[in-house]
Amino acid sequence: MIDRSVAWVSQVERGVRKVDRMSVLENVAAALDIRPVTSAGELTDNTVAGYVAKYATKAAECTGTLDRRITPADRLDELPIRDHARRHIAECLRLGRLPQFADLRLSA
Repeated sequence: MIDRSVAWVSQVERGVRKVDRMSVLENVAAALDIRPVTSAGELTDNTVAGYVAKYATKAAECTGTLDRRITPADRLDELPIRDHARRHIAECLRLGRLPQFADLRLSA
């Protein structure tokens, strides 16, 4: 995908080897489906929401939360998730009920 060996990728991850060419960095970004979010480009609500959703979904696997949509009907205290994730979910649900954030669709 990026025309590099597993050993090369491992060295980059560990900081042993630096990525010193923009073309290599662009290939890695494309392989990982990474798109830059900068103030120089078009920064829309949808761009930011997509970025957050992508990393929140990836992080769900590592942080002990669920891999499905959570709705206000769910009983947070009964879900098999960590307390930290529970607090974040509860806050999103709370913010989702506020009229000024309705367009963000923070809750189902």
